[in-house]
Amino acid sequence: MVTHDQEEARAVSDEIVVMNQGRVEQVGTSEELIHQPANAFISDFLDLV
Repeated sequence: MVTHDQEEARAVSDEIVVMNQGRVEQVGTSEELIHQPANAFISDFLDLV
């Protein structure tokens, strides 16, 4: 499934793939993405900054 809605992604997925301009930035559970962002793009994308 592809979605741009972060809440929907968290609600229906076991694993999330965050992409940026066709490249995979991080793969993981929503908890992993929130607590262990791979880089600044992920932090900004998830509004963690």
